[in-house]
Amino acid sequence: MPNWKVIKVVLPPEINTHDKLTRFMESRFTLNTEFKGTPIRLRPGVIKPLGKEFLGNALDDGLGDIYLVKVNPIFMGIQSHDRRHGTKDSWSMLKCPLKYMKNGSWCRGLSSNMKNFIQKVTDHLYMNGEYHCDVTTSGGSFGSGNQYHGKTSDPGIHVQVVPAKNKVTIPEYTKYGIPTHSFGATYDKQPYFSFGENAPVINDMDEATLKCLIESYTYLCQYDNHNNREAYDLGQFFKLLHQGGFKYMVHKNYGGGVHIVEELQYCVMQIGSPPYDTPHQLPIKTGAGEHIPKCLLGRENFEKVSIDAICDWGVHFGMYSALKPGRMYVLSRQEPTGIKHYWTAPALVAGGFIYRPKSGTECDSFGCVVFPFGTTFEEQKRQGVSRSDDIKSRCVACFDDNCATIGFTCRGHKHHFLCDKSECASLKSNFATGSLRTREFNGVMKKYVCPICRMEHLDFS
Repeated sequence: MPNWKVIKVVLPPEINTHDKLTRFMESRFTLNTEFKGTPIRLRPGVIKPLGKEFLGNALDDGLGDIYLVKVNPIFMGIQSHDRRHGTKDSWSMLKCPLKYMKNGSWCRGLSSNMKNFIQKVTDHLYMNGEYHCDVTTSGGSFGSGNQYHGKTSDPGIHVQVVPAKNKVTIPEYTKYGIPTHSFGATYDKQPYFSFGENAPVINDMDEATLKCLIESYTYLCQYDNHNNREAYDLGQFFKLLHQGGFKYMVHKNYGGGVHIVEELQYCVMQIGSPPYDTPHQLPIKTGAGEHIPKCLLGRENFEKVSIDAICDWGVHFGMYSALKPGRMYVLSRQEPTGIKHYWTAPALVAGGFIYRPKSGTECDSFGCVVFPFGTTFEEQKRQGVSRSDDIKSRCVACFDDNCATIGFTCRGHKHHFLCDKSECASLKSNFATGSLRTREFNGVMKKYVCPICRMEHLDFS
């Protein structure tokens, strides 16, 4: 059974840096709580900073920086309510302009092979898009013999959007590629964001068409491949359809506290480098991640990760959500020496991403990982240096906490998941994936896979 209890603490607004939070926890904060029915009064300094060893010790997961790339607004469809399925927050309508259905300036310089890939994808969007026909006449009535004329729209594509809206909390957010607006005083200046999932039309593609889609946007999103802005824009649109991304919104305010949501921009994520046209843009997430031994949010707050490239990072990246800024979390559990309490605030300043495994069992064993917004790797490393209490991960065989010492060192990170009890250590063979004949050892060695990041190894560390 899981042994961690999590308490979310909404901090006073003046506690807005990690240095202030440390002083707050050491000398100012008293917590009245209970643990399994036993009342507890925790005085300042009793709750210790959460240890840094859990699943990695170092804070850099080696995943690279994540940058926002704006999708050209020409792909935003007619956003009226009658074009939506469900509520305004749950669905959005995109469109593929008809110019991309035929050759033109946008595809000059592309190879015939790439043109064929793109044509297969645009044909699918064209044939499976949603069309509306507006009927017009010059006046009169049906019985007078008037002629009626209809004109269809460009093919529309529905994209499902996670209903929750989150206020953008990164200071000076425009430096990170987050859009702003100049709509006037009736609009909130601060934008909101939500997560867009991949488009349902993608699920109707056969394997060959889906492969063409991936090949197309992988090529088109690299501007240096073709130096064609129109082709680059199409690539970002294809990527949005397949991988999902961010939807940014703004509130238009009316009297009496009423507002409506208007769409501002769609963005996709790019790992490792900024967009070609904004080389000085800052990443919304650094390459560092905070590993927490218990998921800080309930499963109801999470959505399934729809980006294959992120799922491949490891077991943690099955579901995602967002952490709000100004939150601190107290983790409590029964240890051999009594009930211990730890605090952590991984996304204190500007919020951040939080990822967790899809399986509840794996979530209990491996916890979650948090990527704070607007915090540099150097800042995270400095915060981690002061932590003295190491929290080891759970053994996935006996389910005892804080005992795993057997596993792998993956890219410099300790991914331990078995303890040294004989019955647990004997289960190493369960993680074997095959054999490899090597000259170095003059024989055959087993290959093992790390259940956390899926990296292959020739031996346990």
